[in-house]
Amino acid sequence: MQFILIVGDFHTDAGNYYTVEWVNSKEEGYGALLYMIAMTLYGSIASDNDKDTSPEADKVWKRFYDESQAGTEPIKAEPIPKRANWRGVPKYLKYKYTALSPLIPLNQIEEAQQRYKNGI
Repeated sequence: MQFILIVGDFHTDAGNYYTVEWVNSKEEGYGALLYMIAMTLYGSIASDNDKDTSPEADKVWKRFYDESQAGTEPIKAEPIPKRANWRGVPKYLKYKYTALSPLIPLNQIEEAQQRYKNGI
């Protein structure tokens, strides 16, 4: 069994959501999965758009916005309070995203957490 190391940094903010400051994984393509896990576990997340958003992350946030508008995923997009450095920030980075139902089965997340804690 191969484990993929995914690291994220989530901070609570004034609007009952977590701000994603950075995400990194050993293998490509796991950032969106981490965001979906965070939404499933914590509720609402938003980009830390005061800093540069990577092109990969930018695509994920845009996809969340597009899917929330089209209703193709159980994700709700809500505007967040204006921040100081919003000049030139794309519209979809000015929203928090909430999973309306689990995007990832909770039992799978909990099992993976337990395996990690047990060093398996």
